[in-house]
Amino acid sequence: VMVLGGAIGEACDTETRELARIHAQVRAQSEEQSGRVTEIAGHLTGRRVVDIDVGGAFATLASFRVVDVRSYEEFVGELGHIDGARLETLADDVARRLGDLPRDTPLLFVCRKGGRSARAARLALDAGFSDIHNLLGGMEAWNDARLPVVLSGRAAPSTR
Repeated sequence: VMVLGGAIGEACDTETRELARIHAQVRAQSEEQSGRVTEIAGHLTGRRVVDIDVGGAFATLASFRVVDVRSYEEFVGELGHIDGARLETLADDVARRLGDLPRDTPLLFVCRKGGRSARAARLALDAGFSDIHNLLGGMEAWNDARLPVVLSGRAAPSTR
């Protein structure tokens, strides 16, 4: 019975890991497709979200209001967040939640990989905001470049 219980436990662990891998893969594909849809919408309407790489974003960071659209768990999680970022999850009505800001406020939208932030940036553009940027590669690219992040409530260099 003990051997059987151990085998079942190992099988469950293997299945759980496989489901987590599939979930991460589907999320990455979804974010990529979301970015493509946003790009197409910009071409059709003539109003575009400006994609910016991490180097450009970091060099001009002081000029932006940073809007992080990840979940709270991601915001405080292993990738951290950009110091001063405002958390507005996509589950919220992003454009309405930003209604307190002047429509010409330079906004930099951020997520894990750049897909959700592209979608949120497009929503802000549609709501009348005019200076909209999307961080290419999101917080994964920011961490890969070893740029500073806030981890557990304190600023720290990226450890990824």
